[in-house]
Amino acid sequence: MDPREELVHVIEFILHRADAEALEAIKLALERKTGQALGRFTGPMGGTGMSVPGGNVMDVQGIAKKYANQLNESIDIDIPGMSKRLIRNMIKTHEPQIPEEHLDQLVEHFVPDPNKPKGPQVPKDVLLTMVRQFVDYSVGRMKDRELKELKAASPDWVERYWNIFPEPVRKTISDLIRGNIGEKEFWQKIN
Repeated sequence: MDPREELVHVIEFILHRADAEALEAIKLALERKTGQALGRFTGPMGGTGMSVPGGNVMDVQGIAKKYANQLNESIDIDIPGMSKRLIRNMIKTHEPQIPEEHLDQLVEHFVPDPNKPKGPQVPKDVLLTMVRQFVDYSVGRMKDRELKELKAASPDWVERYWNIFPEPVRKTISDLIRGNIGEKEFWQKIN
């Protein structure tokens, strides 16, 4: 791992996850590295930091934020890109023969693009089948065999389908079921 990446991880840990015991361990490591005693850790009740021999409190979080900001300004850190490379390397280590397409899907699953819409992305033909099944069930025309198969595959399939449907599809289904639009208009809007 690149030393800058390691530094970012250390700073992120100090800022967001370190508790009093972790900060004490960091203090001890700094003392060992510098060869100077930093004094007693004051803990969360006495402020976030460590007492130094002169009696001042060293603000660990403030210092870490300062260095993190300086680091971010000095280098253009691509955290999502670094995360994707890390996940890609881990997968390739355990599955060297994985097809590139599957690897891309796994990486996207573990480190989703923050600019992509949230929720599962369903291929259009699958979505249309799900809509047809949902509507057939809702209006009472689903065949018993198909209903049994769906319930066997997923007892809560109706709720799961509804949660997967994008909001415009939900509204159009509701309009059809309530009788606000006809089937022909419904399928024109869905397609």
